[in-house]
Amino acid sequence: MTYQRKNLRAPIVTFLLFEDEGYVHKAKLANISKGGALISQLPHFPSVNIVGTLLDIPQLPVVKTDDLEKLQETALLPKKRTIFRTRLRTVRRTTETSSVADVFSKNIGSEFVDMPLQQDLLLAIDEYIANYSYNLIFLLRLLDSNVIEGERLEKIQILSEILGHEKGLKVPILGQKVINDYKSLQW
Repeated sequence: MTYQRKNLRAPIVTFLLFEDEGYVHKAKLANISKGGALISQLPHFPSVNIVGTLLDIPQLPVVKTDDLEKLQETALLPKKRTIFRTRLRTVRRTTETSSVADVFSKNIGSEFVDMPLQQDLLLAIDEYIANYSYNLIFLLRLLDSNVIEGERLEKIQILSEILGHEKGLKVPILGQKVINDYKSLQW
């Protein structure tokens, strides 16, 4: 039997602010679903189980064209963002060590508190995940080729940046990251 998530989740490249002991801290929002979020790059673990947060949810464009010029125009459009105030409850804490620099990264798996009251946040998350999924499948289609060069390579680079991947990743590494993103939508 394979574990499947209750809610689809998608990687997200943005930050959030949270309050702890009278101070405001900044952390990275690594992925999001209607059920909760993975918070990383925490300066410290919050002292309480439920924290008030401000979430920055970008509105991803849906890429519906294979035309390079239109894709470039889409990438240049300013990204619309919406800020939401909500509360998150910690359900899992981890500390990871990077083998490269032995740097500790604090992560929290969290769930939303009082979500039925925040329909606008649920709709923004639904839209973000739907658009991310659509664009991710489009990117997988572009990557599914024996020859990736020229215009096709440029399209891949633009779309991968729209989805939040690092600029200039080599195609095999990007391909693995995109496959992992696809798998993590449900599992």
